[in-house]
Amino acid sequence: MGIYSSEIDLFALATVLNSSLFNEMIDVRLGLREINALYQAGSIAPVPFPKLNAIVANDLSKIGREIWRNAIIKNSFNEECLMTRGYFFDKRGLRSTAKIINDLWDTARHRVINGFLEVDEIVGNAYGIDKTTACNLSKRNHDLFVKSFPTELTSENLEAEKVISYTISRIFEKQVVVYLNVAEIPWVDAIEYVNGTGPKDVRQAIQPTSTLSCISFSEISIALEIAINDLFSAPDEAHAEFLQATGYQSVEDYLNDPNGFFSSHLKRYSKSRRKAPIYWPLATATGSYTLWLYYPSLSSQTLYTAINDFLEPKLKEVGVGGTALRNKGSVRTRDEEKQFDTLQAFELELIELRDTLLAIAPSYRPIHDDGVQITAAPLWPLFRHKPWQKVLKDTWAKLEKGDYDWAHLAMSYWPARVREKCKTDKSLAIAHGLEDLYVEPEAKPKKAPSKKTKEA
Repeated sequence: MGIYSSEIDLFALATVLNSSLFNEMIDVRLGLREINALYQAGSIAPVPFPKLNAIVANDLSKIGREIWRNAIIKNSFNEECLMTRGYFFDKRGLRSTAKIINDLWDTARHRVINGFLEVDEIVGNAYGIDKTTACNLSKRNHDLFVKSFPTELTSENLEAEKVISYTISRIFEKQVVVYLNVAEIPWVDAIEYVNGTGPKDVRQAIQPTSTLSCISFSEISIALEIAINDLFSAPDEAHAEFLQATGYQSVEDYLNDPNGFFSSHLKRYSKSRRKAPIYWPLATATGSYTLWLYYPSLSSQTLYTAINDFLEPKLKEVGVGGTALRNKGSVRTRDEEKQFDTLQAFELELIELRDTLLAIAPSYRPIHDDGVQITAAPLWPLFRHKPWQKVLKDTWAKLEKGDYDWAHLAMSYWPARVREKCKTDKSLAIAHGLEDLYVEPEAKPKKAPSKKTKEA
């Protein structure tokens, strides 16, 4: 759903639509009073729009641009931001990084809030409402409004998660930028962004330059050490600060715990009901071994790569160690006996992970148009993060049931069922490029006019 105007620019329009008075009128009509309410098509059109002369429209446009410049800081400082294209890290460490970002946001946040107070007064005047009433309306909506603008934008823990994300992005050769000085960040001009006249790639998602789609913990660990040395002036202190911020004893613990890095990553890549993490940890039952898949580079060969390049060599390594201990027989020491039992259990977990991937791989042909949730659904048993696992398990159940037969993955697993549906569902046939299967229903015969119609 989009809202446009041929009389005023988008920034002036946006200020009116986000003003307290305009939202009050919508909420009164719908009986709502909540932040980020989801409006259906037709909810906004009946609300009267104020008459704005050129001077007022220009004033609102200027304020709107200033609000936009400050509000975009909320979603900056990470690789998902289409404006800044990267991360900011202060050379002194995570604590100072978080402080600089929060201080910058504190200033921007107050400018945004004050900007909307100014908008409320102008819009209220355009509707013919006196300044006092408009001011009271602003105050009434103030608490609700500021909920969407948290007082703090980041924390040391979140910055630690960003260090890992940046490290992994380097492994996958993503073109991510790191700024070590806030003054270096090239903030995009509001008008250039809306009109598409700024940098050519400003609204294009960052694409990896590598086809690599699977990595192990050891690769992340080595790359993290290099990244910390590159980013911070005192690497040893930064590493200690990293562990303190995460609350874990080691980087391995932080990465392998489903409530560690992945939990934070999932939260950052979730919005409303949409959950779309791009780094996927597939693990053994106890988390003793984890492989990380990279969603943007997934292909039908990814699971085979995980098996052939990672699991089989690991199984061989574990097997060699187990054989050496087994051959010692009764002369094994107590510690060696424990080590032997651990290796055997580990080997069984690796075999189970390998066999699960082998069972999934033949029909697994990921297509990114299906989205993260559906693409990850067949892998649900291998995720140890319980809430995410449940989402994927439920999604897989719906796929099996046929609720998502529009998805390419459904065609991979249940081609006969989907093709049969395409015969009677034109939209489904179009989605799968099988329009030739669709059979137009016979036209229903027209009813003969009734006796009363004839007499009339």
